[in-house]
Amino acid sequence: MKTGTIETVQGNGGYDSDYGYIFTFEYKMDNGDFGVAGHKSDTPKYNPGDQVHYELKDTAHGNKIKFVNPEHQETPAPSKPQAAPQSANQREVGIALKYATMVKCAYVSHGMDYSREQLETETRMMMDIMANLK
Repeated sequence: MKTGTIETVQGNGGYDSDYGYIFTFEYKMDNGDFGVAGHKSDTPKYNPGDQVHYELKDTAHGNKIKFVNPEHQETPAPSKPQAAPQSANQREVGIALKYATMVKCAYVSHGMDYSREQLETETRMMMDIMANLK
């Protein structure tokens, strides 16, 4: 992790991503480092004169700059508790529910209604299909 003061910031276009439109900004630091960072906002996250902590990564698209909050950097992430092992039936029910939910999302995204009964029917159908695959 490096520390520096932002010397200049310049808008550098943007792009569509899975998370919405990302605005890109070219940051130049007082030590000569430079890189591009993406933000959800159309205004830069940091301004000239701001002291920041950052990491640089050389990519095929040029230098990428990632701003880092050192307070979050030093705290280790808590370990996730181990989930209880699932039975084969629990996994199948989970898969069937995910499938039925995906079907429901497809219906809704096309403006069509999708009832709880249809969700239950899709789940049962997927359970039958999986049972026949054994």
